Order: sequence, then C-alpha cells, then structure tokens
Amino acid sequence: LERLGGRDEMVPRFVGLFCKGVLPEMEGLAAALSEGDADKVRRHAHAIKGSSGNIAARRMHRTAGMIEKAAKEGDIAEAPQRFALLQSEYKDFVEATGASEISATK
Repeated sequence: LERLGGRDEMVPRFVGLFCKGVLPEMEGLAAALSEGDADKVRRHAHAIKGSSGNIAARRMHRTAGMIEKAAKEGDIAEAPQRFALLQSEYKDFVEATGASEISATK
C-alpha cells in the first residue's frame, strides 16, 4: 500500500496482475516437482520469489527463496512440502489484500 502512495483502490488491480503473472509460475513449479527437475524447480521458484518480492508478499518471497536455494543445491526432497506452504501463503496473501475474488485458477 505504501508503494501505491496510499491508494488502496489500486490494490486489487495490482494483486490481479501479480496473480496473472505468478499463477503460471506456480503451475510450472508443480509440474517441475512432478518431473523431479531441480533446474526447472529453481527457475520457477526464482520467478515466484521475484514477483512476490515486488508486491511485498513477504512470506511467499521467503518460501520461494527456500525452494530456489534447495533446488540450486540439487536437493528438492522437501520442495513438495514447501510448495504446499507456498500455495497456502498465496491464498492468504490474496485474501489479506482484499482481493479474495481473484481465484487461484485464473
């Protein structure tokens, strides 16, 4: 909100743009985890980390960073559990911003 100059009416629009960009990355991350492809996991987690950092979704940023770091080291054993946490954090963020009408399937 601070980055928007206090213009809270803009929050749903920016959250919508965030969702539109991050959801394909979340889907890609899920697919990469299913494939067991650490490099793809790293790339998708990195993109999610960047997007969530830009919109100040701090918990998502932290969790995506943990997934990225582990994948960079070739260790994705705990990534599915962290991905489940990331999905929950995504839903929490959308709800907390008052844009809960934005579905996780758009």
